Amino acid sequence: MAELQLDSHKTALVLIDLQNAIVGMSTAPHPAPEVVANSAKLAEAFRGHSAPVVYVRVDLNDFLELPVDQPINLGNTPLPGIVSEIAPSAGFQPGDILLTKRHWGAFAGTDLEQQLKSRGVDTVVLTGISTNAGVESTARQGTGLGFGFVVVEDACSGQDGEQHRFAFEKIFPRLCRVRSTNEVLAALAAEQTPHKGRECGSTFTKKTQSDIQRERVQRNRIPRRKDKSRGEHLAEN
Repeated sequence: MAELQLDSHKTALVLIDLQNAIVGMSTAPHPAPEVVANSAKLAEAFRGHSAPVVYVRVDLNDFLELPVDQPINLGNTPLPGIVSEIAPSAGFQPGDILLTKRHWGAFAGTDLEQQLKSRGVDTVVLTGISTNAGVESTARQGTGLGFGFVVVEDACSGQDGEQHRFAFEKIFPRLCRVRSTNEVLAALAAEQTPHKGRECGSTFTKKTQSDIQRERVQRNRIPRRKDKSRGEHLAEN
């Protein structure tokens, strides 16, 4: 397996359905609190590189009803709004992007594609619950739109451990790259450290001696004129 390399200028983190109703479910093989904690670690690292962080939730009171053999039973009365809110432990912060969907995949019926492309993103790091619904549907939709994906195995979990393993062993390796939280964090850390004095997205590059010498040569080539009133030599604009 090749070492993961990420360009934070072209990569976004997308976190699927880390909302109160869903993180309270029993998940396998990874407990939901572990998935949420790993996702929050990744979000913090992406913010540190000025890379987009996108939280996606599903509105359970406006879930798209389709003719299926096993419909989701959400009851006949409206659910409290809090069930569709991002869980506090997931770490949503001001400046993050929040999108609301009506079904499994995060691209259908939302402006996620536009949000990513307008920021120059071509690669998505994906986490969330559950593996075989929101996560897999988002990866399938997004790859069809031309985005590359990295799905973080220990920052995802399903309602069934065997189904999770099937997705990560048989499906995701053919759609995208599968990595761990630590591997993604290491790939981000391997990038140059963002320069705090620049605008978001720029990086500080240390000048070498040859860079400095080239700059000196270039300055010496600039035509100069004499300011008769001040007796100074000024570079031509």
